[in-house]
Amino acid sequence: MKIGFSETMRGTLGAHPVEFTVTARAEGLGFFTLDGTVKAQPWAEGAVVGSLHLSLGALSYRLNLPNGFVLTAKKTPSLFHPVRSMTWMPAKLTDSAGNTVAEGEMTFALRELPAFVLSALPVPR
Repeated sequence: MKIGFSETMRGTLGAHPVEFTVTARAEGLGFFTLDGTVKAQPWAEGAVVGSLHLSLGALSYRLNLPNGFVLTAKKTPSLFHPVRSMTWMPAKLTDSAGNTVAEGEMTFALRELPAFVLSALPVPR
């Protein structure tokens, strides 16, 4: 059995709303595979795959979106601001050539914490 969880993050890229819901599955050594859905109009909507890397001081997300776009974001946990640092992250959308298309921020809604905790159960390989 592998450890996993599901998470939804919402926010804006430029003036446009963005949301993703992913399921993370542990691969070992702080690496997780991600799969789920994204809504990032006008650029992309649909299935996403990606990765999450947990390291000392950072949780780095990379999602491959439809139409060749990539969404990257990073949480930087802080003992001085634990709630904010674990529920907010800057985000960037790039095109297939790596050019920045939009930047913004995303948040995790604390009202979804119970569902997040319940999702962190062992999952089949």
